[in-house]
Amino acid sequence: MIWALKNTEVKGIIANMGGDDSYRVIPYVDLNLIHDNPKVFMGYSDIASWTTCFAVAGVVSYYGPNVLTPIAQPSSLADYTCVFDLWMNTPGMGLNDIDDSRQGIDKYLRRNPETCFVAEKGNMIIGVILCEDDGRRGYIHHTAVSVLERKNGVGTALVDAAVNALKYEGINKVALVVFSKNELGNYFWKIEALQSEKI
Repeated sequence: MIWALKNTEVKGIIANMGGDDSYRVIPYVDLNLIHDNPKVFMGYSDIASWTTCFAVAGVVSYYGPNVLTPIAQPSSLADYTCVFDLWMNTPGMGLNDIDDSRQGIDKYLRRNPETCFVAEKGNMIIGVILCEDDGRRGYIHHTAVSVLERKNGVGTALVDAAVNALKYEGINKVALVVFSKNELGNYFWKIEALQSEKI
């Protein structure tokens, strides 16, 4: 946020979803910086702690909406055909006949109904992430974004949705499952600053 406030090319700041840890940054907020560099600011849910900082600094801010919702939607078995096609067209994706069959994914989604997401654009699925947990740690795998939609924040939005869903369930550690030979996938996760469990 400090970078965005100081950057003269940035005209507005939008938090794409809430964040239950957002209050932790309040001690580092420079109210003078906000006051001297007024920008349009919008946030949702716990981001209200930041909108309050803007108000105290004398800068108007806006509450809501959660703009992540139209991007990352909970996945369902109805999405299977499109998701499987996306996986098949993603280099480095490892699939098998049992776990990744319609029946296998149905079982997986029934066990993890709140932590798996798809990204949609119009009527097309352009991204997917599967996530589960064992009660102590979350596991992310089968993450894919359509080639034409990469570098548009879709992957990051899916990761945010999955990680926040895990946090909601009390899970604070996440491991990744990614093939070591999947260079593009490993590069993405390096950018996301998450540690991979390479197989």
